[in-house]
Amino acid sequence: MNKVDFFNKSLCKLLEEILYKGERTFLYGYDTVPIISLGRKMFEFNAKSTDFLFVSTYEKNFTLADTLYVLSGRNDSKYLTYFKPIFKMFGPVDGFFENSLGKRLYEIHGNQLNLAVQRIKKNPYDAKAIVFLNGNEPQLIDCTLTFQLSSHDGKNLDLIANYRANDVLEYVVHDSFLLSTILNYCALKTNLSPGKVIFLSERMYIKKSEEKIAQNYKEKLNKYKENTLSPKCNIGKLSIAGLRKESSNLVDIISAYNSKWINKNKALELVSANPRVATFLPISRELIKSKKNNNSAFAIEYE
Repeated sequence: MNKVDFFNKSLCKLLEEILYKGERTFLYGYDTVPIISLGRKMFEFNAKSTDFLFVSTYEKNFTLADTLYVLSGRNDSKYLTYFKPIFKMFGPVDGFFENSLGKRLYEIHGNQLNLAVQRIKKNPYDAKAIVFLNGNEPQLIDCTLTFQLSSHDGKNLDLIANYRANDVLEYVVHDSFLLSTILNYCALKTNLSPGKVIFLSERMYIKKSEEKIAQNYKEKLNKYKENTLSPKCNIGKLSIAGLRKESSNLVDIISAYNSKWINKNKALELVSANPRVATFLPISRELIKSKKNNNSAFAIEYE
């Protein structure tokens, strides 16, 4: 595998390219939003990355929560409102996401994650290990369209994600952590080594109003040397079904903690007590240690 930068360095280079070479244009949708865009772009980083410097504590907590939520395959959204209260106002009807990403991985189109893993186990060079991430609502076209598991050397497993568009500050760190977690899991299941996470996007951009945030974040990424949070998990021999069940258990534990049904120490005990429940121990402990409902959305609040 050709040498690829770890996440923080790769993202620093991407932001630098957007800030100094991006086109100042507009995003047309419900509103006309000024943006700085690279247009069609590829972004890649080493999936063995253990350092993920988030834009803010708020976004870090939501990313960790959403990672567990996706892997649990659930569609009840109350859990997410603890980490992104805006879902209480603009979330789905009756607290459910019909097309939640976990449901798309496991149910709406069949158990796609399991099928992709089985294809790679049988033939590491199989080009059909593709996961479709659209839901079943024709009018709802998500930013992430598909991802593909692929190995070009029979040793390293890559994940290639295809996007219709990507707001770098809002989604790249979140998606990078989530997809690298999935890739690390699939690599263990296929006895391959995690290779690269690759984003292919029709448009990569930042909002003009967040140019200063991007500049400060880029400088912080450039200076940061130490590890922050790793997506690697003590997965052991868990099956795809086991992954979903144990992730769901952790969702319940962390929901209980945030609902003040149990205190922090009790929550940590529950997470740590059973090695199977502790599948995502680093993520779970980080969430339980974190502040509840940090509402400073997109504040420049570095770790």
